[in-house]
Amino acid sequence: MAQYQADVEARCPVRLIVVPGDWTTPEQVRASLRSLIDSRHITGAVLIGALPMHRFFIHGAPRPDPLYYEAPDAAFDDRDHDGVDDHYRWSPGMMRLWVANVRGEVGANDPEIETLRRFFHKTHEYYAGQTRFENRGLAITDKDWPNGADHFAADPGRRWFGANIDICRAATLDFTRRMLTQHTYTMCYIQVHSTYERQDMEDGPLRAEEIAGWKSGALITINHGCSTCDWIGSASIDRKINTGMSWVFGLGLGEALIGNVRSGMVYDQEVLYARLLAGDYLGQAYFTAKAQAEDDMHCGYPAGDIISGLTLLGNPFLYPKPSYASSAAVYPARSAINISSSGLSASGN
Repeated sequence: MAQYQADVEARCPVRLIVVPGDWTTPEQVRASLRSLIDSRHITGAVLIGALPMHRFFIHGAPRPDPLYYEAPDAAFDDRDHDGVDDHYRWSPGMMRLWVANVRGEVGANDPEIETLRRFFHKTHEYYAGQTRFENRGLAITDKDWPNGADHFAADPGRRWFGANIDICRAATLDFTRRMLTQHTYTMCYIQVHSTYERQDMEDGPLRAEEIAGWKSGALITINHGCSTCDWIGSASIDRKINTGMSWVFGLGLGEALIGNVRSGMVYDQEVLYARLLAGDYLGQAYFTAKAQAEDDMHCGYPAGDIISGLTLLGNPFLYPKPSYASSAAVYPARSAINISSSGLSASGN
């Protein structure tokens, strides 16, 4: 934790406030974040370890809900009185901070601590300029959304990577394995039918355990697979690693993923890419895209289950800037953004 704080503050114009604690309920976590917003003016939080996560009933099941923390003044309701909130009341501008989850495995146990140590070792190598990856993008879709890969390749892909984009419009296991084991990508866009334990290619499932074992991969993944970040679902089948987590907390290059705990996709993704291209770090860009999507779409979905499940896993302090040399180490410059402070919430672990 001390090394991560030093690395981020040396290279990003942010200040991290480390807050150890022993929270047992989501309400306690939310109260702490609200207090830090008011007293320390934090703009984001990294929740490290198995912190209590608010559950929200989305598409047939209770799922982890970061919006409960990101919009600490929104009122959540349990209308059917089953112990799980299923509705919230929203007004434009309610989202006040971004939240990233650094939660390496499902559950709280000793192996998870080793996973977190490995993750922070990866971030240190990244900030020290020791992580080598290509100025290259990957776009994978299945035949239900063949235009998704082309959409990403056209914007932002061409502006980031020029012609260095690999595209598959009907994802197969062979293509996906070959690309993600032979290359180290800056960004991967994937849009296939998925669950909390696998991503479904045209010819079979790509399971979380396999993804976690790859030693290459992509620095950032934008994952449109349904329920990929639902670690509550993973726990129900006794999985040690969730699909979304596997891209970030496995052996590979990955340090961050934006995905869903629910059915659906990354809404207002164009805003996300525009902000990254403008020089925001990932946490800021995620905040802008999610806040705009919530304001735009909540009126059409008053139960509030459309955008609430969009989730950021991993390191939010990444700048996937375009126009780096393909063989060079990629890490941020101090002048990229101007922000006064940011928040870091850490578990007692």
